[in-house]
Amino acid sequence: MTTFTLQYEDRKPDNRGRRRFVMFWEEPHGVFRPEPSKRDGQPVGHRRAQQFFTGPQAHVLLLESRGHNVEVVT
Repeated sequence: MTTFTLQYEDRKPDNRGRRRFVMFWEEPHGVFRPEPSKRDGQPVGHRRAQQFFTGPQAHVLLLESRGHNVEVVT
């Protein structure tokens, strides 16, 4: 089970329900990336992120249906 964190980048959805958000998670069995992160300057390591502009609820429901934890940061 993985914990995913969603961080919204805008205050409210547009008229289609889409929002800008970034999803963060760790992938300990993936490739270790030594380059520094733009976020904190530390090695990226096993941390991953992806930016979206879509309705976030579908992603949350899919991840939760697969047994993952989803935290939302505003």
